[in-house]
Amino acid sequence: MITYPFAFLTSAAIAVSFRSPRGAILWTGLCGLVGWAGFDLALRAGAPAPAAVLLGAVTLGTASEVLARRLHQPAILFVIPGLFPLVPGIIAYRGMLLLSQSRLAEGAWQLARALAIAGILAAGLAIPPVLFRRWRR
Repeated sequence: MITYPFAFLTSAAIAVSFRSPRGAILWTGLCGLVGWAGFDLALRAGAPAPAAVLLGAVTLGTASEVLARRLHQPAILFVIPGLFPLVPGIIAYRGMLLLSQSRLAEGAWQLARALAIAGILAAGLAIPPVLFRRWRR
């Protein structure tokens, strides 16, 4: 639960650094919080990490699509900053660290995990726009 405010602040700070419109910064932070909550709640329910990442990405994408329609802004404005809390940065860092320590097998495994999670994030973010387009028809 302590991570939720940090997910909000991370997403909002990224939105500020990307020079998002002022009216969208609060909503961008909220999207990051919602995506993180989907991920965290899935993990707490016992889902494996890849499934939790997928749920977090789908939740983030859905929240972004809803806000984009309500605020008449592009969804990407909410998706990109909201994605940062879900990015597997520590796993990639650990993989690079292990490679630099000549622990090649472990490092390659960690980097492969980070790449797989990044692919799952991309897939999860691709689902909501498709569903929203079909629903609108």
